[in-house]
Amino acid sequence: MVIVKAQSIMEHWISDLPDDYLISVSDSGYTNNSLTLDWLKHFEKITRRRQVGAWQLLLVDGHGSHNTKQFAEFAEKYKIQLFTLPPHTTYILQPLNVGYFQPLKWYQGSCLDWAAHSRSKDINKADFIATLEQIRR
Repeated sequence: MVIVKAQSIMEHWISDLPDDYLISVSDSGYTNNSLTLDWLKHFEKITRRRQVGAWQLLLVDGHGSHNTKQFAEFAEKYKIQLFTLPPHTTYILQPLNVGYFQPLKWYQGSCLDWAAHSRSKDINKADFIATLEQIRR
């Protein structure tokens, strides 16, 4: 899920995105309770087809949006076991920072370096979203 600071999603941002991407907007550019619940529904839909066994395990940090009644009820209904990492330890225990986000950040940095060397003046939201699939691969 990519959250963009904007009022609405522009068609040219998403024209070539794969179906498993979820693009949302917020006034701040950050998540909120509603967007987090949307993400959980998207997570359930995308991971259902690869699920082994009756339950899935989802690691979450202590963000308040992970602790809402709606979030917990949806997770229980769809057999998603929530495991909240202890407060003030996610910088140490955050498995996604090392296993997934670190390479993602490295490849994003490579794209930014290329843009800087090619004299790009501005990388806008459309440019960022357009490079996501390449960065993920």
